[in-house]
Amino acid sequence: MKKLFALALTAVMAFGMIGCGGSEKAAEETAMLTDEGAEEIVEDGIIIGMGDVPLAGDPDDDIHEYVYEVVELVNEERAAEGLAPLELDLTLCEAAQVRAEEAKTSFSHTRPNGSKCFTALADAGVSYQFAGENLAGKIKTPEKVVKAWMDSEGHRKNIMAEKYSYIGIGYVENGNYWAQFFIG
Repeated sequence: MKKLFALALTAVMAFGMIGCGGSEKAAEETAMLTDEGAEEIVEDGIIIGMGDVPLAGDPDDDIHEYVYEVVELVNEERAAEGLAPLELDLTLCEAAQVRAEEAKTSFSHTRPNGSKCFTALADAGVSYQFAGENLAGKIKTPEKVVKAWMDSEGHRKNIMAEKYSYIGIGYVENGNYWAQFFIG
């Protein structure tokens, strides 16, 4: 069975796009349990604007320019369906960046340590009621990755979900790995 899975995964990679869409509903509204088991509420900070991308948190010069392009493209897709734009959240980007890095060695909604992908949100101190993740690999441009996600039912569902208000994106140039987190 493992050989069959490895063969199927290799075939998908050969076509230049790997992707997964997953989502989760948190047990409590706007709260999460930390590793210590204590309920923690996190405020995102001041909402400002950066170009055409609504931004939650302080501007970060370390964010790859592709992140902003993906948010613009995602929000164009949402606008075409009459949906509100997603705000780019920099703390969410930190969690997504961790997941993009992890995707290089373990392309799965399960983290290399065996935990669910959503534990990256808790590690970054992100509170949420709903969360979703999209992954992609071997796709070189924002336009191509958004198109690939929009052409996939599961990924499109995460991008177009009305329950999400914030987005975070991670990108790794070495291998062109992408991760999107959505929260609401």
